[in-house]
Amino acid sequence: MLSDSSAGGGSLDLDFDQSDCSLSGTWQASFADASFDGSGTLTGSVDGGDLTISLLTEAPGSCDYRATGSLQGTAEIAGSYSTFGTSCSRSGTFDVLSQATPTAQPTATADATPTAEPTASASPTPTP
Repeated sequence: MLSDSSAGGGSLDLDFDQSDCSLSGTWQASFADASFDGSGTLTGSVDGGDLTISLLTEAPGSCDYRATGSLQGTAEIAGSYSTFGTSCSRSGTFDVLSQATPTAQPTATADATPTAEPTASASPTPTP
């Protein structure tokens, strides 16, 4: 959900991956007046439960946004945003719910200690 100072209510889709404290992905915003719609790339960082995100557009002359938010439980991010650059002056709030539950990636560590294989030795026996 979006509440924009110029466009009113709308929807926001974020699709991102997290690697350590860094975020990267894509975004798309939709409003009743399609002239306010936007999409592009997402970059950002996480510090504890706080996020700082840049939403960059790919279309020349479109608005780029800087958003700050925080985790609200395990499946919700809420915060505010504003434009940066010279072509736009907009701000608002957002509340995004997770559509998928993240899954933990197992980490395997190999600490194999070699085991000694028994060796057989044969001594020739003298024949009479």
